[in-house]
Amino acid sequence: MLTNRLRYLVICLLTAVSAQAQVFNGYHTSHFAGVHAVPFNPALAAGTRYKWDVNIIGADVKAGNTYYSFVKASLLSSQEKMVRNVDYIPDTNATRRQYGWGSADIMLPSVLFSIDERQSVAFTWRVRGSGNAGGVETNVANFFALNYPNPRFTNRNFSAEYASGTGHAWNEFAFSYARVIKDEGDHRWKAGITLKYLGGQASAYTTVRDASFTFNTTELADINSAKVYYAYNEELDETTSDDSWSSVYKPFQNPGIGADIGIVYEWRPDNDGFGSMQEGGPDWNPDADTGKPGLAFPYLISAGSPIARRPLPPTWT
Repeated sequence: MLTNRLRYLVICLLTAVSAQAQVFNGYHTSHFAGVHAVPFNPALAAGTRYKWDVNIIGADVKAGNTYYSFVKASLLSSQEKMVRNVDYIPDTNATRRQYGWGSADIMLPSVLFSIDERQSVAFTWRVRGSGNAGGVETNVANFFALNYPNPRFTNRNFSAEYASGTGHAWNEFAFSYARVIKDEGDHRWKAGITLKYLGGQASAYTTVRDASFTFNTTELADINSAKVYYAYNEELDETTSDDSWSSVYKPFQNPGIGADIGIVYEWRPDNDGFGSMQEGGPDWNPDADTGKPGLAFPYLISAGSPIARRPLPPTWT
């Protein structure tokens, strides 16, 4: 059971890899973004170029850290092994603490419908996860990152005053409405709102304080002292290694609510291809999307997704 819980904890904390797709700010503010603009700002759904826009499946995955930097060409290379200080460079001499973070957003079947040229409605379905960890000193990061177990670190004492990690995964059903609230010449104002039904899937955290250990050999280390606090949601106690993902995924468990409210101002001289459906006929919303200055004001409200957490023994020494 502990191994299975650790597997879920790792998934929560490391939900991302060094890749990114589908989230492009310039694209999301375009009238061609369709349903993919809705999570960015619900007001952007108003005045879309589409009558219908349907998403089958999409993914946005990203990660970052303060310890490693990569050569871009190496990330796409077909070489079997990346070489340290050539393909990637660890920041071994830093005096600051080190951190890492990641997130994943899977957009499942979603749809946007334009009621007319001024207003739209949308339904989006997403499974999301985020995690972060860090707070460790650079010398501790070096211990684990530089050819662990590295004989050069034998008979040395390491201490970590503080380190922590947290991860969450949740399901999100969202219903959105957007409308052009003012349209005068070159100036347009849009507003939108999204109401969300949230279902918590997994949650875990851990904190380590005042840790000290000695690396005796490449196979033996003495933990001199440490205080470890950790907890996870109680549903993970009910899972086994034989469970499929479909049996673990329960979109309506641990319910919560949330809302996004957005306002957008656009300056679009020469009407930028806009006109009424009656005036334009089949040419309504032609393929024009001249980039002009604009302002977006998204505001997020969330009542959270309360996941009942099961605390484990609070300290370990």
